[in-house]
Amino acid sequence: MGRRRVNDKPTKKEFDAARAWRLARGLSVDQLAELTGYARETIYVYERGGHQNQPIQPWVWLRYKSSCAGVEAELQGSKFEWQT
Repeated sequence: MGRRRVNDKPTKKEFDAARAWRLARGLSVDQLAELTGYARETIYVYERGGHQNQPIQPWVWLRYKSSCAGVEAELQGSKFEWQT
């Protein structure tokens, strides 16, 4: 199995993993929304894999994953600082 590319469509397995990740960290949808800046409704849509047969675009999914990675880093005690 090769590395995924930015243009690869996200899979149901990834949507399920996103929800499992949130639950494993004890985060409610409201808490994750506060931490990422995403609307709670958007998080629900992402965890379901889309809305009304409209798939989530790969670049949108990548941006959401990056936001969650930032939350993960903060939960682990790391804080992002701009390097100049």
